[in-house]
Amino acid sequence: MVFGCLFKGLKNIGLWPRPIDSDIHMSVRTLSQKLYSLTCYALVEKENHEKCKFTNGLYTEVGECLESMPSAVLDSHRKHMEEQKKK
Repeated sequence: MVFGCLFKGLKNIGLWPRPIDSDIHMSVRTLSQKLYSLTCYALVEKENHEKCKFTNGLYTEVGECLESMPSAVLDSHRKHMEEQKKK
């Protein structure tokens, strides 16, 4: 049931069936926002549904991935921006 929900959500945001990397035309930010928009539930405890939200773990993984990504701005970019600022 959880996998069906997850795959349906991935299909809705254009990530299932798995696209070829070159067919993904969105920023990392947009991709992460789409992944954060997924919501799937799995019944864990009958009395307390706090743990039922399956996608909480996904949100944690996406956040950790984003935090561990190095900056895409290179020293050459910084140098170019400094030169442009002088003009």
